[in-house]
Amino acid sequence: MTTDHLCIGALAERGDFLCKLMLRGDSCVPGELWSWSVYVDGNRHRRGPGSTRKDQLKWYATLPEGEHRIVIRKADPTSEDRKESNTLHFIVKAQPELIVEVAFRDGEIILELAE
Repeated sequence: MTTDHLCIGALAERGDFLCKLMLRGDSCVPGELWSWSVYVDGNRHRRGPGSTRKDQLKWYATLPEGEHRIVIRKADPTSEDRKESNTLHFIVKAQPELIVEVAFRDGEIILELAE
């Protein structure tokens, strides 16, 4: 079995490197991040264990090394004007966490890697 087919728990047991994907929303995001759906590599993610509404950074996923993508959508899929962010592509290397900035500008959700 290749690494691509191992779950996060199995990768951790093998000692493979894992990175926490953290999101930081600005104060202009309608309903804050809690009212949006976060998709990482096509899979919907909820905030990680221990992440609360009070936290400035929200933990959404634990990722192995490699190429990944994230997109954020309005949580209500039946909405006619369902908002969707840009798709942000990124690479996880040896960093313990990766921070994605979530902004709301000109009526659009914008994702950018934090510097």
